[in-house]
Amino acid sequence: MAVKTPTIKQLEYFVCLAESTTFRSAAEQLKISQPTLTAQIYNLEKR
Repeated sequence: MAVKTPTIKQLEYFVCLAESTTFRSAAEQLKISQPTLTAQIYNLEKR
């Protein structure tokens, strides 16, 4: 079974979240909704 690699977008979201420390502020900086950010981080964690 092939290991799926994270997307560039997911890595960008992760870095922004790590720098801002809250999902809300990271989502605002990325100009996306917080549920979208949460879903992408969840998918990244699953990989």
